[in-house]
Amino acid sequence: MGSPNINGNTAKLVNAILDGAAEKGAEKVIYNLSSLNIKGCDACFRCQESGCCAIDDDMQELYHEIQTADTIVLGSPVYMWQMTAQTKLLIDRLIAFLKPDFSSRLDNKKTDPCVFPGQFGQGRLQAIF
Repeated sequence: MGSPNINGNTAKLVNAILDGAAEKGAEKVIYNLSSLNIKGCDACFRCQESGCCAIDDDMQELYHEIQTADTIVLGSPVYMWQMTAQTKLLIDRLIAFLKPDFSSRLDNKKTDPCVFPGQFGQGRLQAIF
């Protein structure tokens, strides 16, 4: 979850999706990105050679989780018309899953992005996936 507000609208939406999946037998695992130590990509591109990011931080655990997961739900509110800084750190570091020709290292993984525009309330966008 990319929101620093662990009880906010994004958390409610992500939990509703995961609760529905859990009712069908899926394992529910939640990571709050704001509580993890994820550093920014340093553009060394060692991951392009080896498939592994050289930065030793909490992203290493997320790489393993992403590789072994059947489905991933990523939720982020919109701050300044963008995903949160915490979510952007994760997205940037996903370059480790790309081969030098930009094909995916995540063989046989299907991606289905879902976008749910939030609504304005009290002058701010409340939630988006």
